[in-house]
Amino acid sequence: YTPEQAAPFRAFEWRKLMHADDQASFPEYKRRLHQLSPGEVATFEYRMRHANGSWRWIQSQGRIIRDPQGSDTPVGMVGCHLDVTELVNTRLALRESENRQRDILDNAPLAIYIKNRAGQFLYTNPFSAQALGLTSEQLLGKTPEEFFDADAAAIFRKQDEIVWSQNQPHTIREILPEIGGKRVFLTEKFLLRDHAGQPTSLCGISLDVTAL
Repeated sequence: YTPEQAAPFRAFEWRKLMHADDQASFPEYKRRLHQLSPGEVATFEYRMRHANGSWRWIQSQGRIIRDPQGSDTPVGMVGCHLDVTELVNTRLALRESENRQRDILDNAPLAIYIKNRAGQFLYTNPFSAQALGLTSEQLLGKTPEEFFDADAAAIFRKQDEIVWSQNQPHTIREILPEIGGKRVFLTEKFLLRDHAGQPTSLCGISLDVTAL
């Protein structure tokens, strides 16, 4: 809309341009506005109909102006509207990507886990936890020494240290002791890195090859 087209808009006209699914949240935004402490700003994100018929994501930021004579009576409002469509679309795409990744990890017939430098589990997918007869929650923060015998834990620790020290992927066969026998896994271990390329954790992906 041009400034001339938008100039006559009042709250009622503005709300008519708001997406129906977002209008239910508007009263809560107004309530927060009136409860703000001096200097605080309330924000509200919603979809608004563009003049060309498309929907744009708008972030409104506002605060109430109160009577300077000290009566605390609202006498006006000041605020701004920002077009955050690209930001919201990026946020939604990221959320979709994270959900897709979570679905893959949760359903993969592979043991997938992440450990920190101390060997503590930061993440285990359901298949990985089930291989140990535990839940992912029970594994978080634990080290192999807490649920394997000393000899097995020492082997896992040594294999992890090879990856950390050589700073490159390592493929090995791992034997997981269990009641009544053992399970054999073909495991690829590699380091995960931060934005600067520095290693932060170790990831392992294991395929059960016991039957092969």
